[in-house]
Amino acid sequence: MSDFEIFFSDLNEDAQKRLMAAVGITDPADMNWDGDFFPIAFYPIGENVELNIPEKDDVDVNRLAELMGEEYERIYDAHDDAPGYREAICDGDKFIAENQPVISQLAAVRGDLITSDREVAALWFAWKRLKEETIDE
Repeated sequence: MSDFEIFFSDLNEDAQKRLMAAVGITDPADMNWDGDFFPIAFYPIGENVELNIPEKDDVDVNRLAELMGEEYERIYDAHDDAPGYREAICDGDKFIAENQPVISQLAAVRGDLITSDREVAALWFAWKRLKEETIDE
């Protein structure tokens, strides 16, 4: 399986301006988009990822933010060497790409965008915990 990656430089100038305005930045370097080191989006090719994503209204975004904070601290304390960390980055990236309404709500609750691998992994671990809590109810 491979991913089709889309980089900031793949967009025309108008699309770049609209994207920067949408995320609230004026310089692509603010999101590490200036050097094409990180894709702005990707599309998984050859794999149907099953994430069991509910409708945005079914997600307790406040609880997700709380769990994400706990997971972030756990990963930080482990110096990014928490079990499953690398896999969580990959799964978290897919979750973000496929679940923008919840991610937008989460950004509003947190007052911050998810920009680091550690945050992506923390989100994925938090999402898994939230699903477990929901199943246990």
